[in-house]
Amino acid sequence: MQQAKSLTIKAPNLEVKAETLSGGNQQKVVISKWLLSKPQVMIMDDPTRGIDVGAKFEIIKLMNDLAEKGVAVIMISSDLEEVLGMSDR
Repeated sequence: MQQAKSLTIKAPNLEVKAETLSGGNQQKVVISKWLLSKPQVMIMDDPTRGIDVGAKFEIIKLMNDLAEKGVAVIMISSDLEEVLGMSDR
């Protein structure tokens, strides 16, 4: 429940299958599962590919928040602009 709220996963209820959600919400469900393990490193391969602008913004914000908390975020992307915009080193 907490993960659904913090990642703003839009679903009618928590019992609905992830496959019935939009692409962005499916992506956030996958990310939320990994966050439960409290990772020190997150490797994300094209995390914003094929999702709408709103979900893309939320995932980018999440990656920035994780980095601020000391989690190493390695992002692989086919979008060079996105890589350059997200890179800090």
